[in-house]
Amino acid sequence: MAVLKSEDIAKLAGVSRATVSKVINNYPDVKDETRERVLNVIRECRYTPDFSARVLAGGKTNTIGFFMNVDSSLPKEKLIFDNNYYSPLLNAVIDRANSSGYYVTVNKISKDDGYDIVKSAFEEKRIDAAILVSVSDDMLSIASLPYPMVFISHEKKEFEEKKLLRKQMACVSFNSYTAYKKNTQFLIDRGYRKIGMIYADVGRYICDEKYRGFMDAMKENSLEAEDKFMIDCKMSPRIAAEKINTLLENKRLPEVFACINDDVAIAVMERISSFGLKIPRDIAIIGFDDTPFARYTLPPLTTCKLPIIEMACKAVSRAIEIINKNGKECTEDIFEAKPVYRKTTV
Repeated sequence: MAVLKSEDIAKLAGVSRATVSKVINNYPDVKDETRERVLNVIRECRYTPDFSARVLAGGKTNTIGFFMNVDSSLPKEKLIFDNNYYSPLLNAVIDRANSSGYYVTVNKISKDDGYDIVKSAFEEKRIDAAILVSVSDDMLSIASLPYPMVFISHEKKEFEEKKLLRKQMACVSFNSYTAYKKNTQFLIDRGYRKIGMIYADVGRYICDEKYRGFMDAMKENSLEAEDKFMIDCKMSPRIAAEKINTLLENKRLPEVFACINDDVAIAVMERISSFGLKIPRDIAIIGFDDTPFARYTLPPLTTCKLPIIEMACKAVSRAIEIINKNGKECTEDIFEAKPVYRKTTV
C-alpha cells in the first residue's frame, strides 16, 4: 500500500493542503465542520504526518516541555512523581495538553544546568513551548531566551524587577502573600498568640511571599515572631522534622506551627506524635497546598487549597496561545487559594 501524503488527504477531504496542515497543527482558524472532515479522513486512512520532515521545514513539533525546578543541594528524598505538588500539576498539564493535540516532555532542572537544558530543547527543535514550575531566583534569566514560555508559581512583577518581561511569555500563579497572611490571621482569630513558622529560605519568590505574609499578619496584630520558633527547613520535610527535635526535647513549643506546605506539616506532625504529644491539644499545626494526603492524616490537616488543576490548564492554554502566535504582551493569571479548616487547629 502506498504511503499517503498530505496532498492525498487534501484531495480526499476536498480541501487545500494548507487546510490539512492547519488541522494537523491545531490552528484555530479552521471551521469545525472542515476540521472534522479532515480528521475523519486522517483516521480512516490511518495517516501519520512526517513530523521530522515538518520540523526540519520549520514546522511545529506539537510538543510542550514541562520543566520542574529541583534543588540539587538537597537530599534526594523526594522523586518528582512522589511530590505532592508536582505530581497532580504534571498530571493536569498532560491531560490538558493531550486533549488539545499536544505531547508533553518532562524534565528536571536545577540552577546548575537548567538554563542549558531549556535552551537546547528549543534549539534542537524538540519543543514548541516550555512550562516552567517554581524556578529559583537565580534561574530567572531563563526568561531572557527568545522562546515561548509559561511560568507557573511566578508573578509578572518578578520579571519586571529584573527587566526580563517580554512577549511570548506568560505567568500563572496564586496570591501566595495574601493566602499565607489569611492563614496566619485565621490562627490569630482562633486565639493563638505564640505562633511559629516552618518556612523555606530557598531563593524562590513564592516562599519569600509566604514568609512576608506571615510576618505582616503578626506585626499588624502586635505579635512577636520569636526566633526560636522560626525554623528554616529548606523545603525539606526531613530537615523540618529534625530541627524541631530540640524544641520537643526541651518542651519549649509554640502554640501552633504554620508550615510552608503540607509535606512539611505532615512530617512535623509525625515527629510531634512520636514524643507522645497530642495535636491540637498540645500544639496545633496548619499546612499549605491541600495535597491528597492532608485529609487522611490523624487528625485531618487544616491547610489552604491551591487551585492546582486550574493553574495547570491555564498554563497549557497560554502556551498554545503563544505557539499559535495569539500571545502578544506577557499575560498574567492569578488564582486564589482557599482555606480548608480541619482538625489540627482548634
